Amino acid sequence: MSSRTASSLSSNDPSAASSSSSSISSSILSSASEVSSSSSLQIGSSSSPSSSTIGSVVSSPSASSAASTARQTSSQSASVAISASSAPASSAAGSQTSSSSSSSSSTTTSSSRSSSRPISSSIRTSSSSSSSSSSRNASLLSTSSVASAAPTPVRNFGKRGLSYNKANLTTPFSLSGQGSQVSWAYDWYYAPCTTPGVNDCNFNPALEFVPLLYNNDPNLLSKWPAAAQIAIDNGSTALMSFNEPDYCIDGSACMNVSTAVSFHQQYMQPFAGKALIGAPAVTNAGGTDAAPVGLQYLQYFLGNCTGCTIDFINLHWYSNKYAGASYLESHINSARAIAAGRPIWITEFGLNNEFSYTDAELQAFLQKAMPWMDQQPDVARYAYFMDAPGILINSAGNAISGTGIVYNSFTNNTRQLNAYT
Repeated sequence: MSSRTASSLSSNDPSAASSSSSSISSSILSSASEVSSSSSLQIGSSSSPSSSTIGSVVSSPSASSAASTARQTSSQSASVAISASSAPASSAAGSQTSSSSSSSSSTTTSSSRSSSRPISSSIRTSSSSSSSSSSRNASLLSTSSVASAAPTPVRNFGKRGLSYNKANLTTPFSLSGQGSQVSWAYDWYYAPCTTPGVNDCNFNPALEFVPLLYNNDPNLLSKWPAAAQIAIDNGSTALMSFNEPDYCIDGSACMNVSTAVSFHQQYMQPFAGKALIGAPAVTNAGGTDAAPVGLQYLQYFLGNCTGCTIDFINLHWYSNKYAGASYLESHINSARAIAAGRPIWITEFGLNNEFSYTDAELQAFLQKAMPWMDQQPDVARYAYFMDAPGILINSAGNAISGTGIVYNSFTNNTRQLNAYT
């Protein structure tokens, strides 16, 4: 895989009395670059996707300035240009209670929840003529016990998903005995294996794959109709349209409203009734009437896409640790008016590096934000950014991280009231 860089915007803390806008630390690039170093990866057994991901860290609507770092794009052999995503620089710890180190550092502690696949064991009996049937039965029982203890992929129906660019990194989630809430995944592409010609990339079979039509690149558009139908035939129940068309930095689709409407009508609408159709994923940045961004762009898109079937809306959200879960809730509440009763997906969300944060602070954010989203009837699905080493996978890239454990299984059934309305 080619090396990946990230782009991001920083924002002022909306809850602080005063703070100056600062650019996001370049350490945000470390997690993304780890994703490209696949030679030492121990999770899964087959080759990994070579496609880059797409994503951006955006400012809060009140931000008056932004600094961005260009993302390097990589090409598929089919010449589909798909840009790389940014990644929060938090390091994942090996347990749910993290150390107080800053998010720019990495830990190598592996979780006890391993990524081992179901094992197939052969039962060996003694060839000695003196072996009794009772000893053979004991051997059978012992071997069967070991085999049944191995964690296996288990389908569940939680709202949580994985955004990934290496399919084998999905294997530590949604396993037996975890109480996992992770049920689906996507990779900013139209197939779970993003290496052309590869059909088995060790994607977790317990997860539903959701295809994404990233932008209007002609090479991508030419393959989309057949690829989307294949995904539906293989169990995909939803299709996602265009990644951040409201933004024009590397990693975003950069399509004005009329262009997005036209291509959505041509390439997404034919699948209405075959799968749920999502609106383009928009950032949480603010814009103007002349240059709509974020929710304003989404509102214009919905108003102009006549004859379009839009089954759910799609949001991306990033902000600093002080804005945190309160601002995320506020943004989702604001989106409800535009959604007009449609389900809401949040397919990228995370803390940015405007202010450094520890693993403990990141996990506390997730433990507050996720139960609230789980309890919102109109929040259908969400995906933290992202399933990568140093984030939901440990920094060594060979097991689920401490933050990954929290994301995979944490629940809180206590009623979560709106912190910010």
